[in-house]
Amino acid sequence: MNKIVLVTGGSSGIGKVIAKILKENYFTVVIASKNKERLEKTAKELKVDYFKADVSDLKEVQNLIKYIVKKYKKIDVLVNNAGLASSKKIIDENYEEIDNIIKTNVLGVIYCTKESLPYMKDGIIINISSVAGLEGYNELSIYCTSKFAVVGFGEALKKELKDNKIYTICPGPVDTDMWKEYKITPGTKPEDVAKIIIDITKNKYKNGEIIKIYKKEDLKYI
Repeated sequence: MNKIVLVTGGSSGIGKVIAKILKENYFTVVIASKNKERLEKTAKELKVDYFKADVSDLKEVQNLIKYIVKKYKKIDVLVNNAGLASSKKIIDENYEEIDNIIKTNVLGVIYCTKESLPYMKDGIIINISSVAGLEGYNELSIYCTSKFAVVGFGEALKKELKDNKIYTICPGPVDTDMWKEYKITPGTKPEDVAKIIIDITKNKYKNGEIIKIYKKEDLKYI
């Protein structure tokens, strides 16, 4: 059987490209997203499996993992990609938005990892963090907080996990629709992130590694 991969936030942006390239490399891909319409459209386009789930909701994550395990019996690779961002001064942030970012970016990663681990052996967990998880940036305090947490989670798990490997990817700005809204075209492409994931599956990185990917000139955007 092919390796089974779960990509959260797989209906658009970086996640969609990750799913596409994994499929092209003969992985069996399941994408998850809370946007049903976009999820179904992407799954049809890429010819991959899918399941609607909001990673910030534990029950939905549990249902997602049950679906995969019932159908495929295992999970070989987990890509925790789903995430939200907000660019505001802390004084202007509203609590609902703060709650959504922390639940999605932090608890979502924890939920998916904890629920997947019983069904992973010699598996790979890949967490998509950010350069904003390594350094603070103006008007990104909540986003930075969430991404620092993802880096810390990976740092702890690399010492804790015995039967599975874990990696943290920290991109800078990536050329997705989010940046197009600001009429900005970053030099890093989603395909660059996806290539790193393929290289991880080929053991080209050390277990526990934090992998940075960005163009220096793009950091002026954040």
